[in-house]
Amino acid sequence: MKQLIRHIALIILAVLCGSDLMLQAQVVINPGSALTVKDGTALFVGTSLTLRSNSAKSGFLVDQTMSNGVGITGSVAVERYLSANAWHNVSAPLSNANSSLFTGTDLIFWYDETQVLNDWNFGWMWHTGALNAMQGYDVFLPATITVSYSSANPGDLNTGNFNIGVTRTNLADGETESHKGWNLVGNPYPSPVDWLAASGWNKSAINDAKYTWNELTQVYTIFLGGGSPIGLNGGTRFIPSNQGFWVQALQNGLFNLNNSARVGQMEATPDYYKASETDWPTLKLVASGNGFNDEAIIRFIPGASPGFDQDVDAAKLFSPSLVVPQLASVMENNFLAINTMDGILPALAVPLFFSADIDGEYMLKVSPVSSIPADVAYVIRDRQLGLSHPLSQDPVLVFDYRTGDDPRRFTLVFEPDQQGITNKANDFSVFSHNGDITIVHKPGTPVEVNISLYNLLGQLVSSDLVTLTKTVAIRPFLPKACYIVQLAVGEQLLQYKVNL
Repeated sequence: MKQLIRHIALIILAVLCGSDLMLQAQVVINPGSALTVKDGTALFVGTSLTLRSNSAKSGFLVDQTMSNGVGITGSVAVERYLSANAWHNVSAPLSNANSSLFTGTDLIFWYDETQVLNDWNFGWMWHTGALNAMQGYDVFLPATITVSYSSANPGDLNTGNFNIGVTRTNLADGETESHKGWNLVGNPYPSPVDWLAASGWNKSAINDAKYTWNELTQVYTIFLGGGSPIGLNGGTRFIPSNQGFWVQALQNGLFNLNNSARVGQMEATPDYYKASETDWPTLKLVASGNGFNDEAIIRFIPGASPGFDQDVDAAKLFSPSLVVPQLASVMENNFLAINTMDGILPALAVPLFFSADIDGEYMLKVSPVSSIPADVAYVIRDRQLGLSHPLSQDPVLVFDYRTGDDPRRFTLVFEPDQQGITNKANDFSVFSHNGDITIVHKPGTPVEVNISLYNLLGQLVSSDLVTLTKTVAIRPFLPKACYIVQLAVGEQLLQYKVNL
């Protein structure tokens, strides 16, 4: 009778949690289902427990209890679907896990930050054997597999308190600051965790940012917590079950996690970009090329310093992929993915870093979720070509890039006087006819103008300084094509496209 009652209870439990009860007396939590055990309650499973995974979702056991509130009498298994021909950052959800689970590969690595010295690539360490709890591992798989972390001992299922040591190695003539302190850690649980959970974390040794590799987009998704949470490259507040991720240590110490941070379904992150009355001015730039994107954020919060501020700035973690264009802002020779400053000052210049490993055409554009005030103008200056592009008026810059180009050729310049620049642009009109380019100064008062003409490769083909009153016509004697006419009027640069 007791056994019958127990089986009936298991069936009811399976229905309530969206699971299947297998004929071999096994509770299965299917992909997309979650069973959450709140603190102060308890769960008893008098049989084996399996958490399934497929290419889209996984099943989760969310033990939020703080005093061993979950009891399982049978074996446990946690599946993880891993796609082919990709690197995966993983973390074991069972304490008995071994690298032999990753069949078909021996490309399994962990990262030892203390070995970085003057090159952060020195940190990669080949690994075989036991997989440590809360340690992240980088695994390359030539074929798709579904890893099954399993044990006959249910006590091997990770739950409770975990910590891992993190390091930041400082050496004379060592790596740059933004290359130091990187530690590959992991979510040790068979459930997601919430980076913004009110309790469950001790992040005192790290910057409050997490970086998760996305093998599809070939970039790191980033989510920065602190008092003003924000994400980029698709980064959200949630970390998937048994997922490896990166943190940047500010000092040597411990990084701690417990059950309070565990959650069930990973709901969509609230839109931290979208403008509202309480949002800070934010500009998100997107670099595009070769079918891939990379993002960088510049924002303005009163009290932020010109240097690196813990929990409001985030260093750039570059993609190892050769096809992805890389974008960051530069601060004191360090590269930032999220750069927070105190306010928009006149002529504020923010150096940018752009690089690509394939020659071709690329694009810098302003994301529509940006929230810079309408009266603030901002331009991209290309010192390699001597051109400026008014991003606040035309949010897309298309340019040609060669692998030998200076990656610091671009500077973002803010001017809190959008109306002034717009009025200046309206003072002129530029048009072409029969091989001549005519420039009209509508006010009709003398003004000194440096007229430069560029082809679409950004090459300067002519330049002339004139005092313009009403109208001037120039005949450049150039092949028929599209050209850019740049007018330098005082500190402002105006550009017009013409066809000869």
